[in-house]
Parts: sequence; C-alpha cells; structure tokens
Amino acid sequence: MKKISLLTVMLFACMTAFSQEEEIKPTKMRSKYFNIGYAESKLKQDGFDQLKCKWGASLTVGKTFYLHKKPIANFIRFGIDATWFDLTYANYQFKFEDGKENFHNAEAAMHVGPSVTFTPVRDLNICGYFRYAPTFSAIYSTANNNYNLGYATRFVGGASLYYKFFGVGFESRFGNNKTEPFSAFLTDDDMDVDKMKTKLTGFRVYITFRY
Repeated sequence: MKKISLLTVMLFACMTAFSQEEEIKPTKMRSKYFNIGYAESKLKQDGFDQLKCKWGASLTVGKTFYLHKKPIANFIRFGIDATWFDLTYANYQFKFEDGKENFHNAEAAMHVGPSVTFTPVRDLNICGYFRYAPTFSAIYSTANNNYNLGYATRFVGGASLYYKFFGVGFESRFGNNKTEPFSAFLTDDDMDVDKMKTKLTGFRVYITFRY
C-alpha cells in the first residue's frame, strides 16, 4: 500500500513538472506562411458553356496576426490573415463547332480575413480561415491575340494541417467579375462588346511552409 502511495505521489509530481515545463516553453506559433498549390476552376457566363480548367497552379505568401499572445485554454488562437500576394494561373479550353480554343487566365490578389488555429498536441496545428480577396484578372486567347483585363471580387475559404514548419491544405475559391463574352475571343471583330458577368468557382490543394 505504501509503495502504491509512493508511486502515486511520484507520478503526480512528474505530471506537475511536465505541466510547468509546458507553460514555460509554449508551442512556437509560426505566423508566416508560404503555399505552393495545384488549382482547378471553372468560368461561367450566361449563354455559354463553362470554360473548364485543364490545369492550374498557385503561389501564396502571407502572415497571420494573432489577436492574443497566449492561446485560450492552451488550445485555441484567433487571428487575422493578411496575404501579401496570391498568384494563380489556369489554362482553360473552350469548345465550339470548328474545334477547340485555349485561354490563359492569370490572377494576382491580396487577402484579408479571420482565422482560427487549434493545437491539439504540441507543434501540431489545424487552421481554418475565410478571406476577402480583391483580384486583378487577365484572360488571354492565343488564337487572335485577344485579351481582357479587369477587377474581380474573389473569396477564399479553407483549412490547413501543419506540423512545425510543414503541412498541407485545401481551399475553395469563388467570385465574380465582368469580362468580354467568350465568343469575342474567337472573332476578329473590333466592335465594342458589352462585358458580361463571369462567375468563377474552384479549389486549390497546396503544401504549406510555416515560419
């Protein structure tokens, strides 16, 4: 009985020392992120078939500004994400009676929005976020050297899982902008064409580096 009591006291002392050590050496929060991803998306205008992305890629750099120094219940941190720049390229294909046409779409954006980070065990983090992403969008057709530039309203929401400096993530990207009708990219007509509302939907999977 005395041995059991002694072991219990020793176990309690070890747990207390471990807890104190955890408080003295909290998990290092890596606020900056660098993401490299694969992108898929679709562009849709009324009266036209969707432009389907054949392949795409993305590069994102930003930082999370945490709203409090210590995690709530040693588990949750709230923050504001600021993405300094987000570059996305997508190659689309448009089908018509005489064949197919390729379009190149490049977008540059900045993001801002809330995020929440959970730390279930030391150095393992699960992050969820939703961001507003004002975007500069460019669509280019090689067939007739036609291009369209403009502002696009985008939103990005997703989650990532990372251990120390490395992790993976998934996010949805969607929004609207106005571009020339898709048919305008396929003709040599120089007449002015009213721009149409163009809807983008898609997703990105990425690897993330946190530092």
